[in-house]
Amino acid sequence: MIEHISEHTYAHAHQIVAYISECWNVKYTVSGLNKLLHQQGFTYKKPKGVPHKFDSEKQAEFVEHYEALKASLPEDEVLLFMDAVHPTQATKITSGWIRKGVDKIINTTGSRTRLNIVGAIELDNLSAAIFDQFKTVNG
Repeated sequence: MIEHISEHTYAHAHQIVAYISECWNVKYTVSGLNKLLHQQGFTYKKPKGVPHKFDSEKQAEFVEHYEALKASLPEDEVLLFMDAVHPTQATKITSGWIRKGVDKIINTTGSRTRLNIVGAIELDNLSAAIFDQFKTVNG
């Protein structure tokens, strides 16, 4: 059971209760299972995200290339890291503590205006970031 739970991430304890009941016909309450999981070294937390295309070999290759490029850079040149972002100006509603039976009203924005911002930074001088806003951004 511990090996299975270590390999499969469950969002809710009641899902693990159902799994245990189905596999071994052993009944746990959610609070009882929570205590057992804590005793076994588990905690309820968010998993750590990594980019879905993450490749540690390619990253190591990039770092090696970057270090060599940085070492061979003439004194009158700098390396810039550049990217574009496209934030949306829209209200994001999340949960909060609200009295039972009360609907809390949050005004939302009427438009979904998208910004297109392109920026670049020099790692040795982070205070000198360069950025601008454009109507569109493409390749």
